[in-house]
Amino acid sequence: MAWRIHDSVLRGELDNRTRGRVRGRLWIHGVREPVELDLEGNACADLAGCELRFENPGPTTPLRDAEGLAPVQHGRVGDVTASRKVRVFEVPVEEAMRLLRDGQTPPEHLANCLYLEWFSRENGRMVVESADYQLRLSTPDWRLTPEEELARQQTAAAGWGDFLQALSEAIDREQSKVPGDKDTGQWDEHDYEQYLRESDARTEKLMALFDRYEGHPDADAIIAREMGWECPGAEDGPAREPGLEPLDPAALRGPDPATEGVDWVRDDQGVAVHPLYLRCHRAGRAAWDAVDALSEAIQNDPDVSDFLCEFHLTAARLAGALNGLPYGRDRSEPAFIVACLKRSLGHVDAAAAAVDRIEARTLLASSTLALARQALAGIREEVLKLIREFRAARGGAAPEAPPQ
Repeated sequence: MAWRIHDSVLRGELDNRTRGRVRGRLWIHGVREPVELDLEGNACADLAGCELRFENPGPTTPLRDAEGLAPVQHGRVGDVTASRKVRVFEVPVEEAMRLLRDGQTPPEHLANCLYLEWFSRENGRMVVESADYQLRLSTPDWRLTPEEELARQQTAAAGWGDFLQALSEAIDREQSKVPGDKDTGQWDEHDYEQYLRESDARTEKLMALFDRYEGHPDADAIIAREMGWECPGAEDGPAREPGLEPLDPAALRGPDPATEGVDWVRDDQGVAVHPLYLRCHRAGRAAWDAVDALSEAIQNDPDVSDFLCEFHLTAARLAGALNGLPYGRDRSEPAFIVACLKRSLGHVDAAAAAVDRIEARTLLASSTLALARQALAGIREEVLKLIREFRAARGGAAPEAPPQ
């Protein structure tokens, strides 16, 4: 998936006055030194031969995973233009979202958007996209010839093709480790873990395709082709997800009354969910509300963002592992549940590590951190208990496995 960094860009400069080369610098919130660009190819016709300087007049957020961003970006230019057409709301985003929730259409208009895309050897696909930046453009030193425009398109296509190929190769690597010599009913938790890693690789490719072709008139067909969904037998419907049985009439009648309070409770909307998921969701919501009452600088701090994000991901992992249980334990493989639960431990530990960093910097109230730490410790203990329980249900040993 692309690194979309426009919300963290403070200002930048781009220079395509040398044919076949785009150089520049980006000043990014959370990155100490400007990131250098040294890219093969040319910008689109509106920026080719020009020097562009731009500034983000709005608030910025620190770049997540700033340490993973290479200080010098080498690779190929994708589409680099200041005249990409996008629809822009004419009211604040909060008002636009309210209108959409009410079934109304917010007022909007077409606007030019700065769109900088490149394919980095260090970080993959990079995108800066905004209709709000303030731009200053020099007069062109030269113009693209028809032959150079064709070469520009080919360079951009080659960069995208190489990026997509790398994602496909990642899928193939993970798929080769998924056991194909035994039925899914015989899989253990390690087999399911490998299946989930393959699923992650497929999701990354799918999200990259959605990001690239959003708004394209043939997006559905292109995405289906690239994902390999147009294949013989597709008319028979998708195969069953490993670890999950198809719905049966009993499931449609609602949760099992005999397991209420153990495998399920009702959430605030009356939906049957697992108690541990609800506990995690509510603790994460409380942490979110505590942070939401503070300054924007605190809300956007990378450690605080990591804390909230990892709490949210823990709840999502628990939902995937446990929220099918209200409708019968026989509908899910115990090994599949164990594999999903082990993944949730990684997010619990990452959230706890973020709490430690926040405490060292005194960013949040000690009471907020104490509640979060207590909640995370309890969630971790309960996850380990469930792992032992479902391992025993399968008849396997029950050591406390390290997180995924």
